[in-house]
Amino acid sequence: MAPASDPHGDRADPEAGAWNDPALRREHAARRSAHRPRRSREAGRARRRTRAQYRERGDPRALAIVSAQSRHRRSARRAHQCARGAGERRGGDLRDVAARGSPDALGRAASSGDRHGDARRRGRAEGGDRPRRRDRYLSVAQGSHEPPQFIVMRHKGRGGSGYDLGLVGKGITFDSGGISIKPADNMHHMKADMTGAASVIAALAAIGKLGVKANVIAVAPCTENLPGGGATKPGDVFTAMSGRTVEVINTDAEGRLVLVDGISYAQREGATRVVDVATLTGAIAVALGNHFTGLFGKPASFVETVRATGAEAGDRLWPMPLTDEYREEIKGEVADIRNSAGREGGAIKAAAFLDSAVEDGTEWAHLDIAGTFWFDRDRSHAPKGPQGPIVRTLVALAERYARG
Repeated sequence: MAPASDPHGDRADPEAGAWNDPALRREHAARRSAHRPRRSREAGRARRRTRAQYRERGDPRALAIVSAQSRHRRSARRAHQCARGAGERRGGDLRDVAARGSPDALGRAASSGDRHGDARRRGRAEGGDRPRRRDRYLSVAQGSHEPPQFIVMRHKGRGGSGYDLGLVGKGITFDSGGISIKPADNMHHMKADMTGAASVIAALAAIGKLGVKANVIAVAPCTENLPGGGATKPGDVFTAMSGRTVEVINTDAEGRLVLVDGISYAQREGATRVVDVATLTGAIAVALGNHFTGLFGKPASFVETVRATGAEAGDRLWPMPLTDEYREEIKGEVADIRNSAGREGGAIKAAAFLDSAVEDGTEWAHLDIAGTFWFDRDRSHAPKGPQGPIVRTLVALAERYARG
């Protein structure tokens, strides 16, 4: 028996028969529930409804991550923010870009969606482009009535000056080839020639949402490439931001013209590492198919860092050669370099052209996504159509170089 001082001692004794009294049972249950946090039934129903809505939309927040390792949670969070960053732009404003092929629409999408950084864009009519000598970028825009947009987005995660990483994306919102016009077959896919720009815009959005403690600048030179009356002609010579002159041999090799000015701009703003992303050459798709992205760059240690980071993030990158023999082949006769030098080794020569804008001491990587930006059939991990490759890799690189 319980001590006499316990007023409820008879209730604790199973032989006392007190538990057969329904009133005492209710009293005991009330005492226990008084010490538990009360949960709203309506709140529980709301949570269940929310999870159901996430499942219907395919939102990853419907998933419950169960892991004792913090790196798994960080990886899941990064993947979620990358998907949100890409989805907000590719699924929202960038649908309008694809439909109308407008550099201005892409610029507005970047500006309106940048809630965690500073997005700026400059069109041809705003002035300042000629003095800064972005002639190669502007030369591509001469055949279109749509004004080009030079989009710059910044994330100052650690504060201070300079940038730990510069991202540059090719933003040709429609590529007809210009005067060197493309064949009609599959030209309708060329509205997706701005995938490089979309990738760096989405990556910077995810970097901002994750609060990465790194300074990152994203540059996206955007324009159309059309055969208008004022279009660049084969044989024209232009001067780039770096001061080098280039002879245009083929107006369909326009992506490298806009990228070199983007690379130069990122370096002038203080980026010590630069990664560019572009649907640059059909040659890389011939070499690697659509299962690997071509990877070029220097020094070798940085190229390996990018490759390993991509592998950890789920992107398959294949290192390609880039030696002085290819740099010699793009030298021009009437200018410092030429933008096209034959079909053999086309992807490598395009990378050598970009290398001409990379300053001594800058770590640089070039990702040619021409083989991986579009799937012609459904895959286990992605649907048919345009993709958003490399976003995860770019975000993971920013995290790698984060400080503090």
